[in-house]
Amino acid sequence: MNGLEIRQWLCEDLVGRFDLINTDGTNNGADKYTTAGQRFLDRLFDFPRGFASHFSQVAADSWNVKFANNRTIKDVYANNTEGRSRLEKKQRSWLMQKYTATVSATDSGTPLYWAPAELRSVGSASKNNLGEFFRFIVPDDANYNGIVFLPPTDEALVIEVYGQFYTDFFVDDEDETWWSLQHPEMLVWASAYVLEISYRNRQGANDWLDSILTHARQLDMDTVGTEIAQKNQIEG
Repeated sequence: MNGLEIRQWLCEDLVGRFDLINTDGTNNGADKYTTAGQRFLDRLFDFPRGFASHFSQVAADSWNVKFANNRTIKDVYANNTEGRSRLEKKQRSWLMQKYTATVSATDSGTPLYWAPAELRSVGSASKNNLGEFFRFIVPDDANYNGIVFLPPTDEALVIEVYGQFYTDFFVDDEDETWWSLQHPEMLVWASAYVLEISYRNRQGANDWLDSILTHARQLDMDTVGTEIAQKNQIEG
């Protein structure tokens, strides 16, 4: 199902909120609930399409990347024309102690380590008065997550960040997502759940949540079954 069909199912068939859609079914406020419902499902459990890779092409002397809609970071890889290497995760404090010189005074090389970036700062106007250090990427940007990788690369690379990412939003009526195609009933239930919460209707919200959790347990069992099968194949 696409975004238009999900919206109509929610407003016309489930909750009777015809004011949230226009007469042609286009959005008149419904999408904020479908978006919130989809994000709720994304966070509910580790579903099969919750993990993804984000690829960033970086130039020589680069040492950071940022990306949107990220939830968790599991692994980081550096890819060049000859192969791929896995970077070792370190704490931000460890990187700052190991790479104490300014960015301009640090030799480039093959990236070995990564740490989550510090994307938020307070009073950053003087941050580069004594030279730029490996500290953060942007002063404050709530839309993005990011990493710092060191040493700075001595060649153009593709940095692959593997982790959990939120499902894309519905933008156009024809847009489809994994949830709308594979489990549209869960998406409309989750949207109705969010709507009931906005009403402060605890009983109504709990009724939707019970249905969602029942299906979520079944999906979780499918995911575990696939992981067990993969493990047995590797061990065999």
